[in-house]
Amino acid sequence: MHSPDPSALPSPSLAYPPGTEHIRVSDAEREAVARVISRAAGEGMLTLEEADERIRQAYAARTRGDLMPLTADLPDGGRRLLDPEPKKRNAGWLVKYPRLAWLVPLAALLIGIWAVTSIAAGEVNYFWPVWPIMFIGFAVIHRGPRGHGPGTSDRS
Repeated sequence: MHSPDPSALPSPSLAYPPGTEHIRVSDAEREAVARVISRAAGEGMLTLEEADERIRQAYAARTRGDLMPLTADLPDGGRRLLDPEPKKRNAGWLVKYPRLAWLVPLAALLIGIWAVTSIAAGEVNYFWPVWPIMFIGFAVIHRGPRGHGPGTSDRS
């Protein structure tokens, strides 16, 4: 089995293409290497003293060549200790259920009609807009976010 292309590996902080040892590193690269070293110490791969020394060296690194030896003796070069893909923030309900966007003005219209009729009657009428708003809202939500769910097909 051949080794993977270093440029295709998940983090440039831990696997650089050959011949790039002289290129300066960013703070993000230093941070990534420091996180890998901390996790390696947490899993017992490094002693606290080794981890402390390597983290100091990582923050003092100026070039890729300075960072490379800090994780070279870890399994898989420390790549498995990297953060997974950063979690995306939960999207708001309007992004998750864009078909509900028209429900807001419809609800405002229905509540407006209810308010006008209540004022005209001189008393607070039964709040009937709750039923169409709930029925339509549940129907849209039941279909799932962005059309994925019961009642949808995979065909375009």
